[in-house]
Amino acid sequence: MKKSVILILVTVIFAFVLGMVAAPLLSPNEVNNIEAEVLADIKTEAKTEYYTCPMHPHIHQKHNGDCPICGMSLVSKQIENLSTLSDNDKLHPEIRVDSSVINNFGIKTADVVRDNIHKNIRLYGYINKVKKRDDVLLVSPVSGVVRFINHSDEENKFYKNEVIVSLESDEILQLQKQYLKVVNKNDVKNMRILKRRLSILGYTFDEIKLLIKTKQPSNLYHLRYSDTGLLTKLNVKLKQKIKSGAVIGTLKPLYSISAYAKVFETQWIWLKVGQKISMSIRRFPGLSWQGEVRKVDDLGHSSTTAVKVIADFKDNSKLDLRLGMQTEMTVYTQSKNNVLLVPSSSVIRTGSKNVVVVAKSGGRFQPVDVVTGLDNDEHVEIISGLQDGMKVVVSGQFLLDSESELRAEVARISSPVTEVEMGSEN
Repeated sequence: MKKSVILILVTVIFAFVLGMVAAPLLSPNEVNNIEAEVLADIKTEAKTEYYTCPMHPHIHQKHNGDCPICGMSLVSKQIENLSTLSDNDKLHPEIRVDSSVINNFGIKTADVVRDNIHKNIRLYGYINKVKKRDDVLLVSPVSGVVRFINHSDEENKFYKNEVIVSLESDEILQLQKQYLKVVNKNDVKNMRILKRRLSILGYTFDEIKLLIKTKQPSNLYHLRYSDTGLLTKLNVKLKQKIKSGAVIGTLKPLYSISAYAKVFETQWIWLKVGQKISMSIRRFPGLSWQGEVRKVDDLGHSSTTAVKVIADFKDNSKLDLRLGMQTEMTVYTQSKNNVLLVPSSSVIRTGSKNVVVVAKSGGRFQPVDVVTGLDNDEHVEIISGLQDGMKVVVSGQFLLDSESELRAEVARISSPVTEVEMGSEN
């Protein structure tokens, strides 16, 4: 013991003499710079040790003892210099949890995986139309020459009002000219008659309006069908002359059931006409109907915050479906392949950010800020913040995140206070 004291005294005396000798050789600024560098190194490497109460973390003492509030024994703590930590470590300090606590609180984990994800939207609605679907004969209402045959997809699927065959017809050309003529004369009676004939032939209100605006009649007639179906037979070919009433082909209507649902803006932005959709009915468990979205109302034209979505479905059963039956529908809107995924239950959504608690070895846990992408209620896409192979907490993560935030706040508050308290006691 005496040797240690003597050695310390000798070291102090030697440092004092060396300082006295070297001081005249250095300018005051150089001396201050050296002192600042030494203090910075000491401050960076040092860890502040203090004693605190587990139940009252604002209690700090330099020496061991009992808590003045509850009487519990104080425990030793160390606070690292925050300047050496990353931004995430400052906001979300790592915590260690005993294995017995992990079991008692039911803390469960899951792997971060790389897989495909589909954005699905679940809707609740009602059946509003049930039709009997028999094969339909496509009959040409005018005579002419076949100039175009629309070759659809491999299934010969044609959507509602999609052009199937186009004819070059002098008959349709003359009808349009007659209509323009009575329009110029403002002959209301004949305008109504000719307009009705054009409507029967399949001309829409917008097409008739465009004809009046451009005043350019056409000799092409487009044969369409008023519903979605499969073309099972085609009886004509290009440049073939056909007469009025000739059977062009046979079409099998694809959808016999229609249903509608009300959606809000958060769901509406994902919906588009033509998207795949499936439907189930509670009265018939285990069965589903497949179809597609036929119509999505414009949110700007709605008097409320909800808009109507209409979908058509194939009738794949002999069940007695009735109008007004309640349905559950799932719309498949968007998909991404080979992306990082975590269970939806693992993401803590605070409103301003998304946090996931990462499980490390040895009972260590640390919350991490993440940027999320697609969410399908089962999995969430992780754009940044995690890596493949990590483990995340899916049960009990709120307790771990709260504990980490508490420790971060205590560290920010107590670090400068502890230095003051320790300095005042010396």
